[in-house]
Formats: sequence, C-alpha cells, structure tokens
Amino acid sequence: MKAQPMLLQEDICPMDILQDAESLIRYIEKKYPDWVTQIKENGERALVMIRQGKIVNMFNRNGMPTFYLYPELRDINFSFNVGIIDAEVVMLGSNGKSHFYNEKNKEGRITKAGLQMRSRALKDYTTVKENPVTLVAFDVLMIDSETFLTKSYEQRYKVLQNNIPKNKLIKIAENFSFKEAWEKVTSQDLEGVVLKKPLSLYEMGKRSQNYIKLKNYKVTAVTVETAEQNDKGIRITGKATIKGKEITVECQIPSANYIEQGQQIDIKYIELVGDKLIQPTKISLKRQVV
Repeated sequence: MKAQPMLLQEDICPMDILQDAESLIRYIEKKYPDWVTQIKENGERALVMIRQGKIVNMFNRNGMPTFYLYPELRDINFSFNVGIIDAEVVMLGSNGKSHFYNEKNKEGRITKAGLQMRSRALKDYTTVKENPVTLVAFDVLMIDSETFLTKSYEQRYKVLQNNIPKNKLIKIAENFSFKEAWEKVTSQDLEGVVLKKPLSLYEMGKRSQNYIKLKNYKVTAVTVETAEQNDKGIRITGKATIKGKEITVECQIPSANYIEQGQQIDIKYIELVGDKLIQPTKISLKRQVV
C-alpha cells in the first residue's frame, strides 16, 4: 500500500476579488473564519519516515519514494526515535522564495536550476552541491508510540513545534494571519497560501475540504496570432508584454468560444519564469479571462 499524504482543495476565487486586496480579505475572513494561513511553498510534497532519529524514506504525493534524490537530508537529527511528518522539499533562493521551475534562455538552455533539475541530478554532484534543498515541515502524524491522526491540526502543529530541529536543512512552516501572508505573497511574487481549519483531523490520501490552497494568479493581455480548434477546445499562440518583456504565449483553452487572429484576450497565469508563462493546469474562458 502506498503512503499518500492529505491533499489540498483549491479555492478558485473570482479574479476581480483576487486582484483587490481588501475584497479578498473580506472574502477569506467570511469563508474561512479563524483558519490558519501558511505560505504555499513551490516544491515536492514529502511524507517523511523517521527511524532511530534519522530519515529513512520519503514519499511524494503519488506515493513514490523520493529520499534517494536528496542525500543531504540524511544529516538531519531528530530528538525522537520513530516518526512520520508531512513536509515539502524546496529549493530556497537568497530571498527565501522557493524555486521549482528551471529558467531557460531563448536557445532552451537552463540558465538557473530549479527543483525540477535538482531532483533529476543525483549523479550531477555539482548541481546537487550548488542547489541544496530544505525540508519545510507543516504536519506530524506520529512520534514514537503516539499517533496524531485523531488530534486537531492545532494540536498537531504544537507537537511539531516542540519536536522539529531548526537548522538550514529543516524548518517549520510559519503561521500568519491571512492579511500578513497575502501581503508577503504579493510583495515577493510567491505561489500562494494554504488555509487550514484549526480543529480538522488528518485525512490520509484524501483531498480535504479542511486544507485549502489559494494561488497568486495574475492576468496579462495576449494578442492572438493563431487559434486552432481541436478535440480539447482551442489552442492559441500569441504575444504578451509582462514586466517590460515581450513573450510568446501558448495556451490550450477548453472552451467553444470563437477566438480569431488579432483578438486580445486576458490570460490567467501563476508565474513568469524566464520567457515561459506558468499557467494553471485547467483554464476556462470567462468573459475574456482564461
């Protein structure tokens, strides 16, 4: 049986609310009153198995083992003997922002490694050494003879604070008010936040209504150059200007709306990495926002 962590549900907040801080704060406080807010790290999920005070295995969100990819995490020493913690493996920049995507130049060569490259570079010792990872712990399922699946998140977080060492290899996810967290996310262009119901239980392998992610989506205008109908909707290419840089955008829109060359539409995206626009997996056309 695969070990699979509890997964997040996404709140698809209307873009007009998402782009107005005051409206968003009112929306969140009404919908998720008194919930805990944490920064959503952009990394690889890890259900971490500990024995004799050392990590012995880790499993990603699909239940696949990943510990062999991150040998530096063998140096973490825990004060307890046996345990299971829930965490995210991240590659942090000097500003504390987690970097997942590789940056590439126009020729397609990687100019800056993200976790994408790091997690595939086990035999490339230079890449591993120059791009160390950090384990960000945010939940605990078991320590020694005590399990916490029937304890509230509020209780589990206190256990985590009392038992996780604090060094450059591992840290604990910090709790914020939503306003504080969102200001941090928007000012540093982070991926988003996670909202957690304080009294909720851990639901192994389920996509829980008590763990909610809210992504920091942005919108840019795209001038359509080509639009091709296919069995999945409409595939478009076009040009957009973001932060003074003109980029080429490719986007699959699962919509029957008619789109033609020269038309300008608004595209929702998560992040600009080099010359590539990172977009949500599922995109829908609502008015002109996709």
